[in-house]
Amino acid sequence: MQTAVLPAIAAAAAVYVIGFPMDTALFAMGTAGIPLRITTGVILLVQLPLLVILARLYGPVGAGLSSLAASAATLVLMTTFTLLRLRERTTVQGSQVF
Repeated sequence: MQTAVLPAIAAAAAVYVIGFPMDTALFAMGTAGIPLRITTGVILLVQLPLLVILARLYGPVGAGLSSLAASAATLVLMTTFTLLRLRERTTVQGSQVF
């Protein structure tokens, strides 16, 4: 079970890299506070509780899994807020998205 740590951490990093453009897009749209709130909320509400529970149950593999879950939650939230913000900008500025 110890050998599963690296794949879990690699998967978490891959999910984070996929979601990174969403973070940058929100900054570019002038909503720099949203990514900060999402990251802080996911760490406090998802990663830390899962880290405590899964690390006790599975050791280092549990830590990797908590990181994967936090990365996935961050990706979902960043994508949702980015799409909502783009939809707002499209509605306000007509059919052009800048």
